[in-house]
This record gives sequence, C-alpha cells and structure tokens, in this order.
Amino acid sequence: MTDLQQLRHQINAVDDKLIALLAKRQSLSLQVGQHKLDNQLKIRDIPREESLLTALVEKARQHNLSPHYVTGLFQLIIEDSVRTQQRQFSQQQSHVAQELSAIKVAFLGNKGSYSNIAVSRYFESVDQDVIEIGCDNFRMIFNQVEQRHADYALLPLVNTSSGSINEVYDLLQQTSLAIIGELTIPVDHGILVKGHTDLNQIHTLYGHPQPFAQSSQFLAQYPHLKFEYVDSSSTAMQLVADSDDPYIAAIGSETGGKMYDLCSIESNIANQQENYTRFIAVARSPIEVSEAVPAKTTFIMSTGQHPGALADALQVFASRKINMTRLESRPVQGNPWQELFYVDVMANVESAPMQEVLSELTRITRFVKVLGCYPTADVHSAKIPAPVLARQPLDAIVDKPSVISRGLNAPLSSLAHKPQPTRISLGNCHIGGGDFAVFAGPDTLEDPQRFAQCVAMAVDHGAQVIHGACFKSSSNPYDYQGPGLAGLDWFNQTTQPIKVPVMTEVTHLEHLRQIASQVDILQIGAANMQNYPLLKAAGNTTRPIVLERGSVVSLDEWLKAADYLLSQGNQQIILCERGIRSADHQTRSIIDLSAIALLRERTHLPILLNPCDGVTQADDIAPLALAARKLGVDGIMLNIHPDPLNAKVAPHQTLNFEQFVHLMNQLF
Repeated sequence: MTDLQQLRHQINAVDDKLIALLAKRQSLSLQVGQHKLDNQLKIRDIPREESLLTALVEKARQHNLSPHYVTGLFQLIIEDSVRTQQRQFSQQQSHVAQELSAIKVAFLGNKGSYSNIAVSRYFESVDQDVIEIGCDNFRMIFNQVEQRHADYALLPLVNTSSGSINEVYDLLQQTSLAIIGELTIPVDHGILVKGHTDLNQIHTLYGHPQPFAQSSQFLAQYPHLKFEYVDSSSTAMQLVADSDDPYIAAIGSETGGKMYDLCSIESNIANQQENYTRFIAVARSPIEVSEAVPAKTTFIMSTGQHPGALADALQVFASRKINMTRLESRPVQGNPWQELFYVDVMANVESAPMQEVLSELTRITRFVKVLGCYPTADVHSAKIPAPVLARQPLDAIVDKPSVISRGLNAPLSSLAHKPQPTRISLGNCHIGGGDFAVFAGPDTLEDPQRFAQCVAMAVDHGAQVIHGACFKSSSNPYDYQGPGLAGLDWFNQTTQPIKVPVMTEVTHLEHLRQIASQVDILQIGAANMQNYPLLKAAGNTTRPIVLERGSVVSLDEWLKAADYLLSQGNQQIILCERGIRSADHQTRSIIDLSAIALLRERTHLPILLNPCDGVTQADDIAPLALAARKLGVDGIMLNIHPDPLNAKVAPHQTLNFEQFVHLMNQLF
C-alpha cells in the first residue's frame, strides 16, 4: 500500500467515525426532543445554540480550524436537530395518518418534475410507502385529494424569481382542503439534452411556463430558440428523451434530467442565483400543532372598500406583536373589483394572541377563513456575534441622533422625514441602527484563487460582507480594470456555499440589471455619485445600495444624490465616506471624519467609512478605521489581499492578512 493509499485509508476510517458520531448525536437529539414534548418545552433555544457555537469557535481555534468552517458545519447540524425534533413532534401528533400502510400523494407532472422532487423530500421520513400520483394540472391535483383518490398533495405556491403561482392561490379560495405543511427547495434550472449538443445548435426548447419566466435573462441571449410550453418539466424531459431529434432540449433540473438519461449543457440559468420554490402540503383534515413547535398560520380575508380598511386589519397583528411573513392579493372570483388577501403569520392558530386576532378580524372584515396551521419550514441559524470571531470585544460607541419633528415635504434622507435610524438586514448581517459591520475583500477581483483566499480570511475573522470590483475605473487605459462580468461567477462559486452577502460596484447602466440579479449589495462609486440616470435606475432595484461620496462634493450634494435613489422607491441606502480631494500629494485624498458627526445630525441613513482610499501606505488604514469606530460609524470597508505589494490594483491601500486580523481584533 502506497503512502497516499494509507492516508486515504485513514481518512476513510475518520469519516466512518464521524458518521457514527452524527448518528449518536441525532439519537441524543431525539431524546432531548422527547423530553421537550413531555414537558411542553419549545423546540428552539436560541441562547443555548449561540453559546454552543461560541464555545465551538474557541475550540476550533485551539485545533487551528477555521471558525467559519466549524460554525457553518455545526449550524447545519443544529438545523438538522431542529427539523428532526419538529418531525418527532409532528409524527406523535399524527401529522401523517399512521393507520395507512401506504399514502398516496398527488403532484404536478411525473417523475423528475420539481413537484416530484418536493414529494420525495417532504415524505422522506415517513414509515409508510409513498404512492405518487402525477397530474396534468393544478385543478386535477385538488380533485385527487377532495375525491379521496389521494391522501395528500404537494403544490408550488411561490417562487423567489417569478413570484406567486396565481392558479394555486385561486384554487385555495374554493377548496375545503387544509394546509398541513410547507417545504422550500432550491430550484436549479438547466438546459437538458440527449448527448452533448451545443446550445447554439438547439432550435426548440420545451418547458413549463414558470421555468421559462424564471430564466428569461439567460434565454434572451439566444433569440434563435423557439419556446414550446408544456404542462410540466417532466413532460418536457419526456419529449426530449423520446425524440430522435438531437437539436431539441428541455428546461428542468439536472436531478430530474438524470431520470430520463438527459445531460445538462447549461446549469444555474435562473435570473436569481438564490432561486427557491415554496411548496405547501394539503390534506382533507387540518392538523394540530404543538405550541412547542414554531408554526405558521395561513388564512384569507376580504376587507371593506373604505379608506384604511386594510390598514385597520394589519394593525390587529401589530398590536399583538404577530409577525406577518406574506401578504398576497387576488381578485375575488365573480367580483373582479374586490380583493381577497392571503396572509401568512408566524403564530399558532390556537395561541391566545392569534385567537384574539381572528376574533377581531371577524368584526372588521367581510370574510375570514383559516386555510391551515402547520410547522414552519423556516429554520434560521443561530449566529455568532462578530466580536467572537474577531476575538476581542470592544464596546461600540454609537451617537444617537436627537429627535426632530417629521416634515411632510422634508428630503427623504433627512431626520425630519424619518427620525429613527435606518437598519438594513441581509440574513444575519445588519447595517445601521446600532449594529456595526465590516466589509472586506480585494479592491478589484484578480483571479478566483486569490479571491477565495480573501473570502476565507474575511469571514473567519468576523467580516459580514465581502466586496470586490468586477469593473475598475481608471484614468490610465493601461491599468488593470477588472475581470468584467466574469467576476460575477467568482462571487457565486466562492460565497454562495457559505451564504455571506457580497457587494460589487456598478459602473455602467447596461450592466445594472445583471449585476443586481447576482449580488446582494450594489455599490455606486465616487465617480458615479452624480450619474443621475444610473442613480435613478439603481433606485428602482430592490438591492441595498452603498453610495460613495464624490471627491469634490459637499455633504448637501451627497445627500441630494442619496435622495435620487430614495425617491425611486429604494429605502436601503448606505452612505460611504472615502475621502475628498487634497492638494497634498502625500495624503491622496483626505478622509473627512467630521462628516460622520455632521451626517448623524442630518440623516437617518447608515454611514460607512472606506479608509483605504485616503492613505498612501497601508499602515495608516487602522488609525483611521479605529477613529471612525469611535465616532459611531456603522461600518468599515477594508481592502485585503494575500500579497498586497503584488496586487494589480491599490497595492499601498490594501492590508495583508496579518494586518487585517490585528485590526479586526482592535475594532471589536
């Protein structure tokens, strides 16, 4: 046996032990779940989860393991424990009828459709055999359960890219079935063919209308394609599999395509990289959900037509601190000018606050009907506080603006318009409103390997956002100007598996839509701060926007540029001070620290500082960052690189990894 074979044999032995330990942990988790069930304790204990993760990070460091790697691993383990205990509670409450030797489930399409994949995942833990009943349309699915040909049905309800499945919402108006569960699955659309045909040779593409809508931006690059709509993705795959024409293709999942011996020649083609579909499970009878289990309630209501009718109904939830997660309107069938509202709330229908809500709604609405109460599929990971990753906590000093009376015609960026600080949230990352965030990454993307090194270093030591320019504006045409749109693929490949928000600069109006579909935060650089067509277009996106201050503009001009963005509807604007022009060549530009204090008196918007552009040597970055932290800035933007002196852009304005880690320890 060679040395390599011996090492691999040892790794296999370690993997076997890991599997055995995971099984043992799951067994213990079930025992904990039984104790919670017997004593009516809640499944989630967030403080316990956070303290566990904090302790594990410290142990990871003792073994020279990446804190982010260990955190991500144990977040998955904890999420699995939560879901295991939820299933345990549900099964003991007869979520799935135990008296049946086999259960019949109706869904859209046949084998390989997304609905078929959802069925497999939703019922994977039941003891009974699952008999799958493929259907041609949604009406048939409802009929199968209503007429007792099936026990359950899985129905797609909403997609993060194309939105609501209106036909399903409309059928929910009429049915007597109850929602008993939900499931969210990732949707990875691909182009599926027999053999290895080039996409440019394809003349016809088959698919369900939803995947076409969700992949419209990619498909627009191939105007020669003829689209043929069918009733499901599985039908499309079957047509291609049965055909002798090598130049036709289906749009569907790679997993489904394998069931038909099709191969994927393009993958991940959806408009949004984070593309998910939420499914609901329905049955003839509702279920009872233990109050120990996080639950959702879905219901429909119809309000009056007088001014404030909907607002009055929504206030009922707010007054009882019930969180609404979705509000969807559809016309009342037979009454086209009346709206029916579908509402999802994070509450158990049997809880006292929810019963009060329903009672009050019966008095102020025309119609209210509960469609179901069920365990929520949303299991949000407990997070590690940034100071834990940065090792050394430091009390933040945050200036609180004085309360100013609201003005109806005040600028949208002003405290007169909004006295409370704006807080922008991206998953577990929060910017503004008392939270402090670090943005870190290379000034400009150079290659995937160096970028991956920067990401690993940044997240392991507490950075909450990754940044890097795909396009780098330069006055010198011979300077490196970034990888262009190809850099977006580097973002996806490196940051998506670890679910960290990413930001890149938009320099051209024609790139805005594509960039906005693939990153979490847009950056408008100093050179474009007064590019008003770009500001107006960016303000129409739903992405948070970091607006850098131009090098020769006043605070008034900067805030007016922010108002351009705000006036288009996007209220997620972050200001970034990065220096104003100086006559002294030794300082490049002057970091205007006084602007932080002055802005606090004038605006509710979060404020970042990028100290890197105002220095001529990297050693000066830390003092500026620490000073800004003391002044109450909401975040810092840092350039990092494994070998700054050989960086293609801003070598003297970039921290090496050792400098970055030391600064993070000082900031927190």
